[in-house]
Amino acid sequence: MNRLLRGAVLAAALALGGCSAVHVQPGPTDLNPDAGWALLPIMNYTQTPQAGLSAESILGSLARGGGIRGMRRYPAGLNAESLFEPAERDALEQALRWARDAGLRYGIAGSVDEWRYKVGVDGEPAVG
Repeated sequence: MNRLLRGAVLAAALALGGCSAVHVQPGPTDLNPDAGWALLPIMNYTQTPQAGLSAESILGSLARGGGIRGMRRYPAGLNAESLFEPAERDALEQALRWARDAGLRYGIAGSVDEWRYKVGVDGEPAVG
């Protein structure tokens, strides 16, 4: 009976361990949320068209939700990523030049290496 109880507890622990989630909360920072912020291009290194643009949208929402006010997005004409012809050659350099000329203090940029949608009803994106 003791073995059966241990087996049941182990099985329950493994089953519940698969249901865990991690919540990351940023620590204190000296960055001013009211300073000029620029959302710069997110480079798309995936096979999914417009994954960089989708990641920019998600990142902009998260930044605003995190308290960053006055976030400005680079002009749309600087990003040549389209459904038919992905061309990001110097979009980041041009966007950085735009941000400096606009007097913005901070810039958020990055790249997407993996993009897929989770299986299920909600089908939310999983980004790497």
